Amino acid sequence: MDLHAQVAIMRKELKNIREQIFGLRQKHLKDVASMKKRLESGFSEQKSEITDDEENRFTFRSLGNVVDSSYSVKNGIPRQSGICAESTAKIKLDIENAEHALDGLQGESKVSIVDAVSFISFAEFSHIWLIFAFDENPHSKSKVAPPRLKGLRVGVLASRSPHRPNPIGLSLVKLDGVDASNGSIFISGHDLLLGTRIVDIKPYVENYDKVKGN
Repeated sequence: MDLHAQVAIMRKELKNIREQIFGLRQKHLKDVASMKKRLESGFSEQKSEITDDEENRFTFRSLGNVVDSSYSVKNGIPRQSGICAESTAKIKLDIENAEHALDGLQGESKVSIVDAVSFISFAEFSHIWLIFAFDENPHSKSKVAPPRLKGLRVGVLASRSPHRPNPIGLSLVKLDGVDASNGSIFISGHDLLLGTRIVDIKPYVENYDKVKGN
């Protein structure tokens, strides 16, 4: 076969390869467009299926847990904090920079000012507010019968029942000590089950939290 014939065959093969590449490219573009359309359609359908209840949800992370408590089972836990002053518990924080987060809650804080070490004494808070999750009460009730009302049923929002629309508890407890280096808080007069997850901690400030008489 002479050189001209070989060149002609090669040109024909190259033409076929170009046509195949063009066809594959067109098919790829078509597949991408189809996939994009399906994704957009699926997203729209998914978005339309989101309920108001889902849009109104919040997500919180636990600050830590009650790792030591006078109460290891629900039975026997006081109806609210302060009833049993002898009950003790330890809260262990599991957050980044826990030592800094606890700075000033109790005791002294060491700071450096102009190359000199000074000790700033913070007012020690006698009590703290604990916001926590009712892990053992997943079901809410619209009406409840608080023990103090001797069988009378009232709306759950007019009570301190743990069976709430949002399983969130609030307790005022005595602050016995803080080990900031270990991220630990020691309390008493509480009503917390062992393992309870803590959502937030706030100091009790009498000037603001105590209800003054008329």
